[in-house]
Amino acid sequence: MHRGGGKDTMHEDRSERLMTEIPSKLCPTCKYPPPLISCQLCDGQPRRLGPRFFLVDFTKALAIFTRSGGELLTGSAYLGKIKLAILLNLLLWCVFFLISLLMLLPWMQSLMAALPDWISWLAAGSGALLLTLFAGFFLFAIPMSLFLGPVLDPISRIAEEEALGWKLPDSGRSFVEETWDAVDTGARIFLMEILALLISFPLSFVVIGFPIAWFLASFLSGLAWLDYPMTRRGLGFGQKFRQARRHWALTCGLGTGFLLACLIPFFGLLMSGPCSAVAASLIYFEFEPLPEAPQR
Repeated sequence: MHRGGGKDTMHEDRSERLMTEIPSKLCPTCKYPPPLISCQLCDGQPRRLGPRFFLVDFTKALAIFTRSGGELLTGSAYLGKIKLAILLNLLLWCVFFLISLLMLLPWMQSLMAALPDWISWLAAGSGALLLTLFAGFFLFAIPMSLFLGPVLDPISRIAEEEALGWKLPDSGRSFVEETWDAVDTGARIFLMEILALLISFPLSFVVIGFPIAWFLASFLSGLAWLDYPMTRRGLGFGQKFRQARRHWALTCGLGTGFLLACLIPFFGLLMSGPCSAVAASLIYFEFEPLPEAPQR
């Protein structure tokens, strides 16, 4: 994704021409009005869009997620933005972990009160830690994508511009409108995640429970990260959900990338959020646009 610095002027020229003469038809690949010059992503050639065999889409999304980490660390366009994102990623992980653990520990201690002291302490601590990890498995994508939005959304936007070769047009909405959209979408997905957690926890004690829990967690995590590129295109929540459901294998591949990244020591603490934001923008290029997608 590394582009030469000499393209900055070309990006500005493309942006000016795009904003002054916006075609009415959206590009099926990027879902923006096509620029008046050749897009380096399509290069004038139609792309194969829409769902494929689920293993192909799932693997493709994982590959894009993996590639995103290297692009973040080597792309000059991200310099100056990635350091703050990494710091906040680490800080949010620590805050989420400590709050969850402190909230669950007294409850677990009351459940284990009948046991001898040292066994009660060990069982309560282990149980609270296990529940914290289980809750984070389902719920952490939303607080990360929402609270880190001010630093991760610009990174996500850079990923799109680097792939397309031209500067994206403004959404046409105010900061308040975009913030409200992000909060509304995050709240809806968070409620879905809580429901999925309640369904999956009892099932976790049987063999079939793990794949069900993983599918629900990966799909909802992927949907949370895809909110960045879909919000930029002005999609409502119903449209976002239909897009993710239609391309469920790509969505689950993105969510699985995030969940696996969170399990990797140090990498998850530092890079899980930035990688997910970049990967979401690139994976959305594989989506087939909705017929009712808004016309800019």
